[in-house]
Amino acid sequence: MYTGFWITEKKGNNSFCFDEEKNQQRIYIAPRIKGDLSDLALGSKPVFREKNQQGVIVEYQGLEKFVELSLPSKGRRLAKRDGGVGKGKRTCPCIIFDNHNHALFFWYEAYTNNLFKKGVKVIHIDQHTDMNENTHILDDIDTLTEQKIFDFTNCSCNVGNFIKPALQSRLIGSVELITTEYKLLHFDTADEKLEQEEYILDIDLDFWHPDMSIEQFDTTIQQTRKLIQHAKYITIATSPYFLDQQLAIDIIEKIFII
Repeated sequence: MYTGFWITEKKGNNSFCFDEEKNQQRIYIAPRIKGDLSDLALGSKPVFREKNQQGVIVEYQGLEKFVELSLPSKGRRLAKRDGGVGKGKRTCPCIIFDNHNHALFFWYEAYTNNLFKKGVKVIHIDQHTDMNENTHILDDIDTLTEQKIFDFTNCSCNVGNFIKPALQSRLIGSVELITTEYKLLHFDTADEKLEQEEYILDIDLDFWHPDMSIEQFDTTIQQTRKLIQHAKYITIATSPYFLDQQLAIDIIEKIFII
């Protein structure tokens, strides 16, 4: 599905400022590959357009490719020589992409691959809730095709309104929102607790945006690593509109390389 393509119509993330552009507005959806952290690279094509603080429409570039990888299970060291992915008996699938709405399709795909049960919990680490209303309706997940979910994700969702359709379709059952440093630092990450839960870990790297003024950066990274160790599936958004993409890659390396 993700082979690299353009959206040229007023749909999804391409809806922002669409009617204010004199020239044809389009955004790029990057291809997906299987790889490791060394495959993360800055893209050159616009993946998002929006007004900056001065009211000027700006193009934002995302990732060159979406990278699908496997992370080691609980207790395995994340070695730099392995591209940040150590070897272990158990691994957890993870995918890294730019605009956050793509998480919806990847959750569906993981569900159809039996990585978790219908109604799974999502732990959402993000500066934003991404719980805006979506006027488009998503039917029960078991009645939908892969193509339907793909089209819905890219044409009927944007970066701020993809979670409620996931709840509406019963793909996910609940969302634990972690939008502040305090909440993450005080989140119970005891092994005995996390081992009893089935959850997707959904991370938006803009949580560590400099404007968030994270005071205990290293501790928030440690807490995130603990959540990674027990997750059934991990989705990570680099959020080009909200965060410099080189900084996003740097944060990923801090999370996964010890």
